[in-house]
Amino acid sequence: MLRIIDTETCGLQGGIVEIASVDVIDGNIVNPMSHLIRPDRPITPQAMAIHRITEAMVADKPWIEDVIPLYYGSEWYVAHNASFDRRVLPELPGEWICTMKLSRRLWPGIKYSNMALYKSRKL
Repeated sequence: MLRIIDTETCGLQGGIVEIASVDVIDGNIVNPMSHLIRPDRPITPQAMAIHRITEAMVADKPWIEDVIPLYYGSEWYVAHNASFDRRVLPELPGEWICTMKLSRRLWPGIKYSNMALYKSRKL
């Protein structure tokens, strides 16, 4: 099983406001999960402009420490820019695969945002 995981944060310094994942088992996408999270710091205007998650939306949500155990259970976690997700998340037991690093090896010379990769590969 691979667990594809993504986070939204208060800014580049962390502070989780959303965590989401899907599992890939035998080529099938299963077990979608998504949780809004009460962050440990204010959400920056720059981050809010990207993910559109407001302070009001997360004011009464659980802390990341209360939700993260739901995301345990995979031997492999996959993320685009995995080093960022690993830095801002509590520790998840398992190995990590970074799709950003893989993209750089497969398609050197292109810009590496998710949308740029999507457009350049016509995904």
